[in-house]
Amino acid sequence: MPFDRVRQPRALVVTALAFVGVACGPARPVTAPETVVEASDYAFQVPAHLSAGPARFRLQNTGKVPHEMAMGQLRAGVTADSLLSHMAAGDDPTPLTDGVVGILIVEPGATSLGTLDVDLVPGRTYVMICQFKDADSLPPHVAMGMQASFVVD
Repeated sequence: MPFDRVRQPRALVVTALAFVGVACGPARPVTAPETVVEASDYAFQVPAHLSAGPARFRLQNTGKVPHEMAMGQLRAGVTADSLLSHMAAGDDPTPLTDGVVGILIVEPGATSLGTLDVDLVPGRTYVMICQFKDADSLPPHVAMGMQASFVVD
């Protein structure tokens, strides 16, 4: 099924804004091992801990519907559970984040063409969510459990 912007919720924009600011700037070469995050229907597979420093992420969709991986960095001391609780309650999660790292979008059975290059900060938690919906009448994927987090050692 091709990516259909009309079917995707306006929440995609809200997701990006909720993380406060997009990481923009000139591309820089990263000499770091690549972490392939697996997106299935409806979960992410990612290590619970990653090492500090340069990192590269790629998204592989083993599911049957399109997915996004919106990655954000949480403020010091904030947990992924507290962010998700805020979101589930309809509260603004902005005060809990330092910003968005980036967003990857991938079709079913494919791997993202691009990557996210990140300088992971020690002691910080990063969260990944998918806000896509399969239909207007259905909840976003994050509400069906499509979220994950990792802590940087």
